[in-house]
Amino acid sequence: MLRAEKEMEMRNMKLFLENQSIIRENEALKKKALLLHQEKMLSSLCFIHNSPLFHPPSSSDLHETCFFITFVSRLLY
Repeated sequence: MLRAEKEMEMRNMKLFLENQSIIRENEALKKKALLLHQEKMLSSLCFIHNSPLFHPPSSSDLHETCFFITFVSRLLY
């Protein structure tokens, strides 16, 4: 192989590895964004649940769920 071909192959390999790293980071950020969205939705639900205007039929189950989700989400961060 010529020197220029080897250099091109090395550049291609470096770019490939950099791209793979970016893809992994993107996937991790997507997972974190999903967790944050879920936490936001649950926080909103818990906020509504704790509002004096909201009276669900089974409030103890919802309260336990909100407490558990809040506890678990804090462990994840």
